[in-house]
Amino acid sequence: IVPCPAFRRSYTPNPSLKGIFAGSGVASMSTRYMAQAVVDLTQRRPQGVSLLYIGTASYDITKFRDKQTNAFSEMGVTVESLNVAN
Repeated sequence: IVPCPAFRRSYTPNPSLKGIFAGSGVASMSTRYMAQAVVDLTQRRPQGVSLLYIGTASYDITKFRDKQTNAFSEMGVTVESLNVAN
């Protein structure tokens, strides 16, 4: 591993930045466990959380979007989507 050159500053994220980064979208984001983990990051009740779903390509299709967001909806999270491909 090569250290960052002296003329570049290393990136330090804002301490309030929170996120869950999961591969295999459907396998992870469609689970109640993952939905709860996302809601827990907000420190709010599910009814006070709004989720913006940004699907790409085939995930803009309603049945695939719903599969990935259904666990959130069932918890009471407000789900909106930003369709990129369709």
